[in-house]
Amino acid sequence: MSEWHFTPVLLLACMLLWAKSLAQGQMGGPVSQPAVSSVGGCVGTIATEQTWVSPYWGYNTPKIVFDGSAYYTVGMRGPSPDEAEGIVYKYVDGTWIETARLPGIYQPPTLLLDSQRRLIVLFTRNLKPVAIWRAKHPGDTGDFDVLPPPGDMPNAYYIGVAIDGAAIHLAYVRAYLDVPRGGQDYSMLYTRLDLDTLTWTPSHLVQAGQATTKPKTAWTYPVLVPGADGLHMIASNSPDGGEGNTYNRVEYLFYPRGSTQPSVREVVAEGTIGHATYGYAMTVGADGTVHVLHLWNQAGYGPALPAGSASPGVYHSWRPPGQVAWQHQPINWVNPRFYNDGRDVFAVGMKDKALQIRQWLPRTASWSAAEVLCTAESVPAGPAFMDVLRASSGSVMTDGLALVADGRVQADASGKQPNLSWAILPPPPPQVQEQP
Repeated sequence: MSEWHFTPVLLLACMLLWAKSLAQGQMGGPVSQPAVSSVGGCVGTIATEQTWVSPYWGYNTPKIVFDGSAYYTVGMRGPSPDEAEGIVYKYVDGTWIETARLPGIYQPPTLLLDSQRRLIVLFTRNLKPVAIWRAKHPGDTGDFDVLPPPGDMPNAYYIGVAIDGAAIHLAYVRAYLDVPRGGQDYSMLYTRLDLDTLTWTPSHLVQAGQATTKPKTAWTYPVLVPGADGLHMIASNSPDGGEGNTYNRVEYLFYPRGSTQPSVREVVAEGTIGHATYGYAMTVGADGTVHVLHLWNQAGYGPALPAGSASPGVYHSWRPPGQVAWQHQPINWVNPRFYNDGRDVFAVGMKDKALQIRQWLPRTASWSAAEVLCTAESVPAGPAFMDVLRASSGSVMTDGLALVADGRVQADASGKQPNLSWAILPPPPPQVQEQP
């Protein structure tokens, strides 16, 4: 993929550099006790592998699911893209077990569960359509059916997926490296798969792309969240891919239920080229408020920010139902994510290398004081990237936080620096003793 204007290794390096340079802060307020696990024994290692990229790169898509009995997550193995293979892990009796391998993979896989709790694995391949595997039986990840990709899809990168009943929502970037008029086309498209009939809607254009001249138009990393009335989507635009690999805009779209055309199209945040403005996560609260976590104006290269620009850092932006303007406030965490249990919205992120959580307080439109989930000494690596269990994956939502993360660890005897992935899972429910 040397022709591609996005270079994953450079992107990962940029994200890590930006994360290290973020200002650290904290917001106050009372907090109800969220149902999350504490530090004691909660951190478990999944795997340590030599891999060319983070196994959770592309965390805009689900990387952990729960079927009510078992957790599943993904991994990568291979020191280069040509040698890479994906891995599916299942949490069994307190141990993560490798249950499937995914050959010919490019970007790390993503996971969903259908209405029967059968595992669905989606992954991209170099200049090929997306691969979609579905387990033949619930709980069985050793035997898969291969589902058809969209018939009008030449290839797919930077996919975003979500499941809603019998429908898989899929947004993807189409890469035409040599279009007839010359130049390069990186357009984003959206389609849906009906799992009952295994038929796709025609792919509809979300945003036409062009990578011939700067500023480029190239939407990537779509986050999809189905709601009662339709589908919410955010994506991040890269105006300088292949050169600066920064982002300058976070876009929001809403598709009414059953529609393939958005009724809402808005800019959540826009920054200056060379200063990264990039979406991390999105969720929708029980009251219909749309929440977005994003980087804004983090310095990468070029001249100083113009006067009046938003200060660099990580932000929470939100828009309640019926309001036109997005509201913004800095949250100043590294790698933040949302945890939404269907009742309350929580944000999870890193501060001073410790993992923290806050609860959103709708009445005051503010975050609670931060609580430490895992101290810096308890965090085994990173996190470089992180994902939190989400309802849009089709998962059974747990009574407590479940997340996966990864990071580089000390080099081995060969001098290579492996990647360690780890998880936090809620403690199991107490065993009920039968009465004699």
